Amino acid sequence: MLKKGLIRIAAIFLFIAIIFGIYLLINEIKSRSITELTPVYTYCLRTFNDADCSLIVQSGTNILIDTGEEQDAERIVEFLKRRKIETFQYLILSSSNKEHAGGALAILDNFKVDKIILPNYSEQDELMKEINQKCQERNIEVLTPERIQKFEARELNFIVFPPMEKAYELNNDYSLAVLINHGNIKELFAGDAQGKRIDELLAINWKNIDMIKVPDHGRYNKGVDKLIKKCSSKFAVVTSDTADKVIWDACAESQALLLTTLGSTKAFVSDGKDLKLFKTSGEY
Repeated sequence: MLKKGLIRIAAIFLFIAIIFGIYLLINEIKSRSITELTPVYTYCLRTFNDADCSLIVQSGTNILIDTGEEQDAERIVEFLKRRKIETFQYLILSSSNKEHAGGALAILDNFKVDKIILPNYSEQDELMKEINQKCQERNIEVLTPERIQKFEARELNFIVFPPMEKAYELNNDYSLAVLINHGNIKELFAGDAQGKRIDELLAINWKNIDMIKVPDHGRYNKGVDKLIKKCSSKFAVVTSDTADKVIWDACAESQALLLTTLGSTKAFVSDGKDLKLFKTSGEY
């Protein structure tokens, strides 16, 4: 009996040791995989006015979120060409407004675009009609997500959060939100959200967001301060010359460094574990 008892105890300890070993192995693999991730560079580009354009780059994978206004197009194209970019795996227009889509035709004229992601907004203006026409002529796949959808691009993945309702009073509420994931790093691009759209974003359980691109360029909209606090980000970026005082206060309370792109491009680098601000070379 004693011998059988000892064997049973030894078997239990062996089982516990195996489970603990598997746990350590999984954590080591996770740690190693994050350590070995190729860096991701995020550029929130300088524009002439309250316009959005953000570039995500990882060793041959290029994602462009918004394209600034038409007046920004020449400088944006020059910036991209200086970085030897020829192809975008994804071009995402978070809003149909000119501050987000104004430079899209220039991007389509100067670069190869594999796929374009657009808001599902039926009342298209002339600009959006031209964009869709050009995509059709060039056999560019056009995606208009109607549900939360995940996309893969090498070691990057991103999630598109479309509006939850079919119709809104405000054009801005049709805006897409985009969450970029790289290892443990998360960057949220909140588009042009106002009103109901901000309420929808507040309903999402955002966790450990490292950088938030503040919605609607940094203007005050009801609930935007709650969104900033909920994300509890290390960095917050606006595209206006300054942010509304409520946004400044929300960033101060959540200890987020508030940055504006009006004077210069704001650039970040991620190794999958940490997101750091760095200076870009050149005038842009």
